Amino acid sequence: MSENETKRRACPRDTTKMKQKTKARPSTVVVEQGEPLENSIIWSWMRNYYSEGGVSVWNDGDVPFHITNTPLLAREWVRSVLALIRDFARQDLIFAEEPIEVFEIGPGTGRHAFFLWQEIGRLRPLTEALFGKPLQIRLHLAELGRSGLDSLVDHPNLRQPLETGDIVLHQFDIETDSRPTLYHPSHSSLSLPSKNPVFIIANYILDSLSHDVLKVEDGELFRGLTKLSVKGLKNGVDPIKMKDLGERIKLTFEYGKESVTYAEPLWNAVAEHYRRLRGETYIPFPTSSMRLAQRSREWSESATCFLVADKSFTALEQMIELEEPELVPHGGGFSFNANLHAFGIMARELGGHAYHTSTRDGTMELSHVVFPSPGKKTDFEIAEMRYRCLDLDAFNAIDRFRVKESVDEQVSKCKLRLCLDLLRLTGFDPQVFYELSDDILAGLLEEHEDYDEMEDELIRSLPRCLDLIYPLSDDVDVAFEIGRVAYRLDRYVEAHRAFLLSIDHYGEDPRTRFNLGLCWYYRDQFEKARAEFELALEQDSEYQDARTWIAKCNKRTR
Repeated sequence: MSENETKRRACPRDTTKMKQKTKARPSTVVVEQGEPLENSIIWSWMRNYYSEGGVSVWNDGDVPFHITNTPLLAREWVRSVLALIRDFARQDLIFAEEPIEVFEIGPGTGRHAFFLWQEIGRLRPLTEALFGKPLQIRLHLAELGRSGLDSLVDHPNLRQPLETGDIVLHQFDIETDSRPTLYHPSHSSLSLPSKNPVFIIANYILDSLSHDVLKVEDGELFRGLTKLSVKGLKNGVDPIKMKDLGERIKLTFEYGKESVTYAEPLWNAVAEHYRRLRGETYIPFPTSSMRLAQRSREWSESATCFLVADKSFTALEQMIELEEPELVPHGGGFSFNANLHAFGIMARELGGHAYHTSTRDGTMELSHVVFPSPGKKTDFEIAEMRYRCLDLDAFNAIDRFRVKESVDEQVSKCKLRLCLDLLRLTGFDPQVFYELSDDILAGLLEEHEDYDEMEDELIRSLPRCLDLIYPLSDDVDVAFEIGRVAYRLDRYVEAHRAFLLSIDHYGEDPRTRFNLGLCWYYRDQFEKARAEFELALEQDSEYQDARTWIAKCNKRTR
């Protein structure tokens, strides 16, 4: 094997041809009928899936999360928080001696929270310039299950902010709890209501909360009643034991004969906005999201601000001639399209504000929804947030993600210049570096007119990508790939740091030890290099390259 041993981790591919066998079609068992959708048992299945599965539901690849787990989206949200802080400060609603509480509900793996924490740290000198002292902005992670919370406690990237109280962990069931419960001992506590506005970040969350479905017909609203079936369910088996439950659910609806009326007058006021739709259409009605908004209004003495990234309906025009809500499976879980339009209508009914990015391809929209606290002023002037939302509507983190996807579809091999542009475009996302690493290495072997400038740019990008690595048990060894590139650039100190991170994240590997030996060798540290080559040989007794370089070290030391 040549210098700079390669350790690309690929998924195994089964090429064995199997004989096709005729199987009996699995039976479909009806488990529920006649329940309003918001009362259906599927929502308890959903909570169990996330509560018991913890971080594994993301590591297994069942639930998509990469589009919201990016440095860019974290930067977008922190800039939105700053814009709203400035708006509220002009109205004397920011108390600099009190902390600003930012909640991320459903933080999942914690990767987005890690990016948020880094971005919040960069605000310190700016808030000091604005208020004469730096604002304390605390990040609260509100997770459903203990399994997921334990994973966050144990993650090495979160150890420092947990110890300092910059990040605080809470257990929180969105469907039932009025407020989060402190989970992890830290230097911080939480006292609600806060004197300052409270911020709630919800990425890919509202589309998984319970809701109703309303049928609009001749100016009337009729509530959908479920017929819920599970394919292949055996007698005596609890559906939640089925790992692919989401794939097995069949959900259809029948509709009541009386026009729907909710016990909550505010909900009826929101529902009234859909009566004027012509023709027959079906409206997902976000009951649980609206409950969350009502409860969280109590968390602040002035306002609660939602920052939402979700696949959602945001405009009334999207509701025309809609089909019945379709369940989208994710392994043992599922999701629906969220109705952020209704969520925003509720905020406006209370005197608040709602701004949504215009619809692209339906994958995800960004929403800013501000709810005034009960009994407080409702005529907030949010000029800076409006300007911020115009900027986001033009081009935002989701658009940048889509640009990268489009490039992947159209370009089989990226030139070095394009690789560097994509790294900057995506905020030096380590995941993007991993995907581009082979093209980067190939580009370093090609002749370029502006090679020196591109090499300098690439060298500057390496520590930025390294600082953003948040390892998961998904075999995406970003640090190793950064080490390979740094080694090729003769940046042996950066390469050494990257290979050590690779070992910290994914354990010992003889190829990583071999590369560490090369880093020491070319820094004229031959004893240290030999020790690494010997470790590689110890881990793999047939590692011939390690033997060869041990001999080289012996020769140089003599």
